[in-house]
Amino acid sequence: PRGYCVETEASKDTAEGAFVLFGSCAALTGSTLAGRPRTAAVLTAVVTPGAPGAETFRASIDSLAAFLTSADGRRALSRSGRAESVTIRQISVSDDVLLVKLVDTAALSGQDVDPEYWRALFVLRGSYVTLSVLALRDMPLMADRKRALLEEYVRRVRAENPPSP
Repeated sequence: PRGYCVETEASKDTAEGAFVLFGSCAALTGSTLAGRPRTAAVLTAVVTPGAPGAETFRASIDSLAAFLTSADGRRALSRSGRAESVTIRQISVSDDVLLVKLVDTAALSGQDVDPEYWRALFVLRGSYVTLSVLALRDMPLMADRKRALLEEYVRRVRAENPPSP
């Protein structure tokens, strides 16, 4: 979304996938002239190749939602790899995107973030995409604002990466 830029030090792009960390352009560049987002937050994107087609993903979305509530699913969502650090608060589906509101009490290296955040999971151009919106602990956001920002983020990623012809 507008006002967010890639934090290049923490972001990685390999054959196995990519991790991209986004923050305020002004904060990352130290410039008062750089863009500032309307909502201060930390955004992440994880892209992993090898996803099924959209139809297959759509057909399995309920199974994926059920998996995420299991111990193995919560372990996969956890920043520490410990299922007990994650509590699922809400799961919903919108426009072939699985939206998950969760709490992860495990620490996030380098950032002091609110443990409650939103994730979106979907497929795009043959890859699994996971987008997250995390509020900074000292700049809290209401859950509905985090979700709205996540939905805007999903729209922007899809708009910038149209399906292959």
